[in-house]
Amino acid sequence: MKPKRVLYVVSRFPWTSTTFTANEMAAVAAYGVDIFVAPVWKTPADHTPHEVERPFLPNVVRPNWLSGWTWLTMFKGLVRKPSVLLTIARLIPGHLKSPYLPLKLLVAIPKGLYQ
Repeated sequence: MKPKRVLYVVSRFPWTSTTFTANEMAAVAAYGVDIFVAPVWKTPADHTPHEVERPFLPNVVRPNWLSGWTWLTMFKGLVRKPSVLLTIARLIPGHLKSPYLPLKLLVAIPKGLYQ
């Protein structure tokens, strides 16, 4: 049986505000689940990761947006779970409250589909 994989989409990783999420990831990984992390924004190079974040650093996913493979992978994600489109449609109205939130949504959705 193939091991389960979970992709966490977070604002930044590693980052001080993601230690709570990293603790959750460690608990899920303890059950044999492969954890991958897709940060929306890059972390400054001088940032020192917290100890709980270190095991997940090799599994940080940074898609190459110029690659056709990236877009094919995202399309496959939509084909596997077409209900995601409905979820995305439901998220849009709540993200129109600020000029920052639609941009974050546009960046986070493709990363979430990239598996």
